[in-house]
Amino acid sequence: MNAIILGTGADELGFNGYEKKLGSNHYGEYEYYQKDGIVIIPRHKMGHSVAPHLINYRANIHALKDLEVKNVVSIYAVGSISNKLLPSEFGIISDHVDFTHSRINTLFDGTFYPLDHVNAENQFSEKLKSCALALNKEIKRDLIYVTTQGPRLETKAEIRMFNSLGFDCVGMTLSTEADLINELEINNLAIAYSINMAAGLARSGLEFIGKEKELSVAKKVFELALEVLNNV
Repeated sequence: MNAIILGTGADELGFNGYEKKLGSNHYGEYEYYQKDGIVIIPRHKMGHSVAPHLINYRANIHALKDLEVKNVVSIYAVGSISNKLLPSEFGIISDHVDFTHSRINTLFDGTFYPLDHVNAENQFSEKLKSCALALNKEIKRDLIYVTTQGPRLETKAEIRMFNSLGFDCVGMTLSTEADLINELEINNLAIAYSINMAAGLARSGLEFIGKEKELSVAKKVFELALEVLNNV
């Protein structure tokens, strides 16, 4: 079994032919959609009803283990910080920094799993990355993602700091998911697509690319994710 995790914008694509299912584990309930060996988990639930800091990440990610998922492509809508990823472009995340707080971002806390300190040096799959690069020549590579708490967007001062530290894009979910996926030793490819320049970097406000363009880019990334999982 393989999986795709979707977020902002992407969960509006509609999943024709995918059957909606509900599940539960030690960490709570989760919903997913399944078809032909592919599982789709909308992290915010359909209709984008759960804020980033309130997502039950442990239930969602442990669902991958429950469903015997071997490979996952995680898709993220982001704001651009550097010119390595501009609005309407998409690329592969190679590393991340976590600026969230008060989230439970581990399974190894001595509750259901023993206390452990898991290596986070290589959280993303080189095999899945190579497959994506071979399938799509437009895709950017080696992006650094910074995760903020949300749900508010970042201040201009925060973005200036992130820019000075060398980050390429900003979002509110990747670090928490990537840490948990890594703990379960599931192969993970993270793809980000930009929907705006981050605070203070555009000529006028945030300058979002617009719903129609956002859905077009999300669809392209979703189709690439399916290609990767069908060719891995």
